[in-house]
Amino acid sequence: MKVFLFANSKCKRYFHNRLKPSKLTWKPCTGSSIRSEIKERIKKTKDEKKAKKAEVMAKTKKDKAKVASLKVLHGRVSSLEAIFARVLTGIRN
Repeated sequence: MKVFLFANSKCKRYFHNRLKPSKLTWKPCTGSSIRSEIKERIKKTKDEKKAKKAEVMAKTKKDKAKVASLKVLHGRVSSLEAIFARVLTGIRN
């Protein structure tokens, strides 16, 4: 049984995955153009997440208003819930 000592965990990981570091293709991750590209990608994903969250919240609010108005129509609601339903649906008395 052979015992291997590695310089760091990266070397150990490559060895156990049977990868040769000399045959891997490396991309330069330094320089302002690469950094700006990475920042732009992060900003884009954050904006997509915010838009999706806003869409889901709007749908949830609309669904809550619909349920509350149905409860009011069927008379199975307390006075506080009736006020809440009117506020959400835009009905004023």
